[in-house]
Amino acid sequence: HRQQQAERTSKTEGLIRQLAKTPMAEIMPYQVQELVDAMVSDSYEPASIGLERAMLRQLFNYARKAWLWVEPARNPATHLTLPRIDNARDRVLTNAEWRKISSVLENCLNPFVAPALALLLETAMRVSEPLLHATWADVDWQRCLLHLSEAKAGTRDVPLSPAAIGILRVLSALRLADDPDPRILPISYEAVKAAWKRACTAAGISDVRIHDLRHTAATRFTLELSGNLPILKVITGHKTYSQLTRYINVKPEDVSRLLHNRPLTEEDAPAGLHLPRAALVRPTMEATWRADELPENVVPLRRTKSVASTT
Repeated sequence: HRQQQAERTSKTEGLIRQLAKTPMAEIMPYQVQELVDAMVSDSYEPASIGLERAMLRQLFNYARKAWLWVEPARNPATHLTLPRIDNARDRVLTNAEWRKISSVLENCLNPFVAPALALLLETAMRVSEPLLHATWADVDWQRCLLHLSEAKAGTRDVPLSPAAIGILRVLSALRLADDPDPRILPISYEAVKAAWKRACTAAGISDVRIHDLRHTAATRFTLELSGNLPILKVITGHKTYSQLTRYINVKPEDVSRLLHNRPLTEEDAPAGLHLPRAALVRPTMEATWRADELPENVVPLRRTKSVASTT
């Protein structure tokens, strides 16, 4: 396998060695473009090519700003022709799929796996946030917040729903009294990933990743909060609305259902969204305005027949 990998990337590796032996001041944009083209030819993913280019661009920017280099005159890793990165995901687990996966996880030998995944679904956190940065000292039980001091997007407080609080109490019960580990989840990402993969295979659920739980949670909260993006941005911890909307994966059939006031079934609802809460996001198509409920200077756009006849 390693021999095949080396043969597949031989052109790319050769250009990397050539660049490594070239003085930085003499590297030209066409040489970096050759590396990009070689990586495309060697079947590298667009995201990997983008990361390679970004690392080179950062290196030359650092040389200019920190070392005050005047050569090369322009950053050779800019203004290149790059393959388009299309790695957007829109996979949302349904309640039916989540129940199948959960039933398998109940038999997992590691008692922290199932609560860890359930916590991700209930909080929309990135998997690294509770695994690497969350400690018991960060839990504010009174205000129902989890403080993350070193999250990917910086320091933030994660709102904890009643279900999330319940999951944390389960994890607290699993903690030994003399356990010196302050982490809420004393397990590795590799352990969670392996257990997730086995559970999905056993449950017959395909094309689903752990990170899709964040997509699922964001989509569910969007339906529950009637599209209130400012509140949702606090929940997910995104810095910009453009980043947030990548995780809101409301499907056309969901919109059609809302437009026609068709009820959302428990099985097809995003995982974690149950019918009592789903009923809150259904529009009331028969709702009408009463003239005596509106200020005198407001004209209702949707009028009942009786209101229209009196105006």
